[in-house]
Amino acid sequence: MIAANVDELNLFLKHDLREPIQFGIGIHAGEVIIGDIGYRDHMVFTALGDAVNVAARLQDMTKSLACEAVISEEMRVSAGLAADDLPRQEVAIRGRAEPMIIRVVKSAKTLSALISDMDVVAA
Repeated sequence: MIAANVDELNLFLKHDLREPIQFGIGIHAGEVIIGDIGYRDHMVFTALGDAVNVAARLQDMTKSLACEAVISEEMRVSAGLAADDLPRQEVAIRGRAEPMIIRVVKSAKTLSALISDMDVVAA
């Protein structure tokens, strides 16, 4: 939905923008702590944990990989996507000793199509 909405926004604003709006998404799975942090009028809702840090690093990689999304291999497996659905790459992640396997998604619309093609079973 982000890709579709950004495309629509770019069409709407094409006369006001020098370049189209672009985006990058990093997706990883894991345990996090979420909640309000701060004091009185300075509260912010946030998420903390290794999974958040890795997702942020993956999102940053979208720029150098010229793609709209980067997904960790753990997330691909959890989502039930086939191993040959997306290109595989091994990368170094700052703050991690071992390299990580990722999947590169050139267009977020591709990811949306892969997910909507899956049989969804309610538990």
